[in-house]
Amino acid sequence: YNAQTYDPSFQTTARIDEGRTVDYGVDANELGIRRVVKGLLLMNYAMREYNDATGFTTTAEARDAFDQGFQDLEQGLEDIRVLVGQTGVRQQTLQQVRAEHETTLALLEQQTAEVRDADAFEATTEFQRLQIQLQASYQVTASLQQLTLSNFI
Repeated sequence: YNAQTYDPSFQTTARIDEGRTVDYGVDANELGIRRVVKGLLLMNYAMREYNDATGFTTTAEARDAFDQGFQDLEQGLEDIRVLVGQTGVRQQTLQQVRAEHETTLALLEQQTAEVRDADAFEATTEFQRLQIQLQASYQVTASLQQLTLSNFI
């Protein structure tokens, strides 16, 4: 680990669909996690200075450290709540895309089954019927292209 090259905004990007990506990644060096650890360390330091007889810390420095630690702990927990919210939005996006993929897969499986299970005689008959319709539409189009005002009257 090299702290000088760490980029806290670095996240991994995953392509989840055509033209859709999602960024993800949380590590122990996130600001919120660092604040929680710092707060706990400061509070631990202050508690070592705690006097069991009076119930107070013995030095102003220890009291200040405890107060600062508590503030860092609260802010760190708030930062972590934000991370949890962002992760929840990403999870919701992934679930939505997964549902879309499952719907598409079911449709493709149904269409594949229809093609696979088609009766060869019915398919041939349908193909010939469509071919005749296409030829008829071409003939009508060709006739309309040769139509002029004098031919129409």
